[in-house]
Amino acid sequence: MTELNKELYNIFFEKIALISKQHDNSSTLRNKFNIFSILRKSHDEVNLHSQFIHQALKNLEDHNVVKYFLQSIKLKDHTNFENIDVYTDFKKPKIYKESDNIDLLLEIDFEKGKEREKLAIIIENKIYASDQNAQLLRYYHVMKKRGYSDNQIKIYYLTLDRHEPSDYSIQEFNEENKSELIDKNYPTNLQDVYNIAYEKEKEKQDKERESEDKYDEKENVFLISYKKEIINWCDSCISQFATEPTLRETFVQYQLLLQQLTGLIGTEMTNELTNIIMDNDNNLEMALKLFSIKDEIHTELKYKYFEKLYETIKNYNKDQDDNISFIMKDSEFPTDNIKKKNYGFNFKIISSQSDNDLLTGRVENKGGRVYWGLPYWNELNKSDKVITDKVIILCNNEFGGTEETVWIALQPLDQRDDYTLNFNSHTSLAKIIRKEKDLQEYITKHVKNMANNYKEILKAEQE
Repeated sequence: MTELNKELYNIFFEKIALISKQHDNSSTLRNKFNIFSILRKSHDEVNLHSQFIHQALKNLEDHNVVKYFLQSIKLKDHTNFENIDVYTDFKKPKIYKESDNIDLLLEIDFEKGKEREKLAIIIENKIYASDQNAQLLRYYHVMKKRGYSDNQIKIYYLTLDRHEPSDYSIQEFNEENKSELIDKNYPTNLQDVYNIAYEKEKEKQDKERESEDKYDEKENVFLISYKKEIINWCDSCISQFATEPTLRETFVQYQLLLQQLTGLIGTEMTNELTNIIMDNDNNLEMALKLFSIKDEIHTELKYKYFEKLYETIKNYNKDQDDNISFIMKDSEFPTDNIKKKNYGFNFKIISSQSDNDLLTGRVENKGGRVYWGLPYWNELNKSDKVITDKVIILCNNEFGGTEETVWIALQPLDQRDDYTLNFNSHTSLAKIIRKEKDLQEYITKHVKNMANNYKEILKAEQE
């Protein structure tokens, strides 16, 4: 790179940094005093996000809020009604929260002239929680029992970044699964559930995961995100309530919260940055070059994080006065599959109170987040001597994952750090990764929490 090009890039970045600082300063008070994050944790999908969307749809239907919601999820693209406009020809919908464990359910009747139609719109809300076994398939059967046909059931899988549900959640809507009676064919014994999952996982180990858009092509399941569809819905509602300051500010604050969760910047800042980039050929050329290396930057950040995580787990027993240690499966940091979205690595968990290899743990990148857990497909963890009823009960009550059948325990690594560890949204994570000292402190804290959780599981196993 020539000195002239370096100077141009420096000027370009200085302008970008100035705009970012100005908007950070102007939004500091609003972000600090956000009524949603004050009353609930910002990632609380049930008591905050599902609750807000449910109440807004239920109580503000007369103000086009339902119409805007249906438009934001592009319902018209997912139906084949001949004469009915799904955005205008609907009666007052029935809107439920946690009906038959469905996060959000809209039952809508449509009418135009003599034509009648109905839809069941299921919203499965997943921010950081893991999927449950055959969860979406169970919801499909619930609505079938209520008299809805296949093409009248629309399932929307709502996440921060539009990632797909796990295979164990969707269980593929094939004809065999569609014909099953859910309460008759799914095992209730946890050990049987794990055994079935283990066999299925073994069969899939060597198969490449399908592309991220595979569920977009399904007849019944569609991917939506807070980052796009819900923020767009908020935009429409904010415009609708321009003369209603209380309602407008409510949606503004909720949208700000979503922007923080998903790492988005506001519309004003977006417009200013766009104007700078489009101002001259040099700025446009530099911006396009930077955009072209976005994936490489993401991979480099991921590499630095997981390399330090690997070293910290490997050396945990040397750095901590503790009765637990970890033996890595690989002698060197495994980098072959670092670009895969489900990248991770395994390690044996050793207790000073036992000479045996007790459990196999794993950390894994799932949907941009990093999880620790006990993978059930591992032979060691499949032992009945290890996975006792006490371990299953403890994991079910404290650490999640017993219903996502390939994991006995599954929990975000930063569970006690308010979910800052997200490669898809948090710019603050990139700043931490760049600084060696900050990264080491950040990871050490998470690994210590993980070790304490594993100790609780080992204690239950040994009792």
